[in-house]
Parts: sequence; C-alpha cells; structure tokens
Amino acid sequence: MKLKGPTKTVWVTKDGQRIPVRDMEDDHVVNTIRLLRRSAAGARLKELDDAFSCLTFLNGDMAQMAVEQEIAGMMCQDDENWLKDHVPTYRALISEAARRGLAVIP
Repeated sequence: MKLKGPTKTVWVTKDGQRIPVRDMEDDHVVNTIRLLRRSAAGARLKELDDAFSCLTFLNGDMAQMAVEQEIAGMMCQDDENWLKDHVPTYRALISEAARRGLAVIP
C-alpha cells in the first residue's frame, strides 16, 4: 500500500515527492515550517466548520456531546498546538530545525 500523505518523518511535496525530514535542505525545512504556520489558522477554521456541520447530522445526545467536546477543545487550541496535533510531520520539522540550529521566524 502506497502512502499518499505525509508521515511523522516524511514530508510530501506539492508534486508528490516524498522526502524524509532529515534529508531536506535547510531552506526547505524552514520554508515548510513557515508554510504550515501561515496556513494553520485557515485549516483550523475549516476543521471547526466541518465539526459544526457534523452536528446537524447527529441524532443521539451522546454523539452530539462528543462532537461538542471536540469542538470546545479545538477552539481552545492555538495554531502551534493544532499543527503539532494534526500535521504528522510538524514535530519532526521543528525538531530537525532545532537540531540544525535553524532560526524559524514566523
């Protein structure tokens, strides 16, 4: 089975090339982190919108409460923590940048 998306240690470029984070060039690591940070707020809002939309389709109280709790947790998260929880490669990118001593300014 071929993986399409990124994993914890492999980034997938927009043209589908799979690159282990440890093999990425310094500029690529920094630019990827910046890209993810720039797009985090929009991605978080889309996920929240999807979760609110899901509420309209639920029939049971327990299911609705579970989604409401998930939404509450998502609303309390900042972009950085959302990235750590939802983008598999983000933690590896941050660790690799720190290991190399790269300055990543938002």
